[in-house]
Amino acid sequence: MPGRSRLVSLLTPLLILAGCSSDDSQPAPTPATGQDVAFDTFNLYLAGAFAPYEAQRRQPIIDAIAAMDSDILCVQEAWRKSDKDAISAGAKGKFPYVVSFDDNLQTKLNDPEDQHGKVPPAPTAPPCAAQEQLDKLNLVLECVKAKCSTIPGSEDGMTTSTDCAVKECTSEAASLLYGNTADQKCYGCAATQLPTDTLKTIKEKCTTDVNAGLAFDGQAGVMLLSKFPLEGAEQWVIPGTWNRRIILRATAKLSGGLSVDVYCNHLPSVFYQPAFPYTGDYGLGETSSVGWENELMLDSQKLVAWVETRSGTNRAVILGDFNASPEMKDNAIEPDGAAAYEFLVSKFTEALPAGFKAKCTYCGKGEDFLAGPMGPNTWIDHIFLKNIPVSAAKSYERRFTEAVVPVPASDAGTDAGPAKVPLSDHFGVHTVISIQP
Repeated sequence: MPGRSRLVSLLTPLLILAGCSSDDSQPAPTPATGQDVAFDTFNLYLAGAFAPYEAQRRQPIIDAIAAMDSDILCVQEAWRKSDKDAISAGAKGKFPYVVSFDDNLQTKLNDPEDQHGKVPPAPTAPPCAAQEQLDKLNLVLECVKAKCSTIPGSEDGMTTSTDCAVKECTSEAASLLYGNTADQKCYGCAATQLPTDTLKTIKEKCTTDVNAGLAFDGQAGVMLLSKFPLEGAEQWVIPGTWNRRIILRATAKLSGGLSVDVYCNHLPSVFYQPAFPYTGDYGLGETSSVGWENELMLDSQKLVAWVETRSGTNRAVILGDFNASPEMKDNAIEPDGAAAYEFLVSKFTEALPAGFKAKCTYCGKGEDFLAGPMGPNTWIDHIFLKNIPVSAAKSYERRFTEAVVPVPASDAGTDAGPAKVPLSDHFGVHTVISIQP
């Protein structure tokens, strides 16, 4: 299995046997009873220069996780190992059992087949190694160095923000962005490194490493935290363009001999902006948002297949950011990966109590500053059930909707920005599920 499991404090449950009487008769076993279990999913948006106010939000996020009244939590976009370690340490009093894996650019896919059942050929050269792509890349990096570097004029600086790079250097990037397949793969390599690496490092990686092209050096951003012991922890590595995509799985050992399989994942995003073309091998030849949608659908199918394979008829709860939302005009919910959502709800049951009314969890129409003023209102964070009836879902609520993190005032003209922002650009989702014998 790729990566090294960091399952923390995994304990084997003790079997407590009743003593026998002198006539070898045994007392009748105590009937198992049901148990209410609180599940949460939360995308943390710890994504380098992609994520505004990351430094200010980091510790409040850890503190909020440590204070949660939850039993099992799936988080996404804790991309750096240092963030995973900080979350594990900060929340160990609440969640002593943690599953995450240490992946890198050499991590192999467990399920690399495309929509036709074929495995795309592995790259044989770094994305920007050819002189034609290198010349174009140099133009982009020179622009960023001059206009958007944390050390102006130096390649030892990092990108101040993704917004700056897009605003100031789009014309320089156009030859890569709108070029041939080789150009776009070089563009994709540079774009994924902008949030975290120096300009010098970006150039070095994209011109010398044949596996370059995944953000955060190939690390995945998901981790599973639990107050219950977790057994059989594993990851399933699936296709991901620009970001590593994995599915975590473990069996939570509840009280009274009950157990439930838990899956934690973050499926591919669908990018609609021209600055984010699809550059991978799973888009069925499309380079627009359709390519991202095709990869999302493929990974949704792989998720369903893996749950079927690993859990069979066992109870399972599947949590995460699915980047899949239906259109619900009555609730002002906009579509995003809508075809993938329809597929997922045809295979899983959404954990929604009676009378539930959907609300956005990524809310770009003014409800969450971090989601951006032009972003959509989508419902992409979900908790699904397999082999558990929908009647088991006892409650549902959004979490972390308040602006609680103080941030410095902007010096951009008269637009001072907010005094406080929410913990993330996503709201969390909380559900209580009754697990029965």
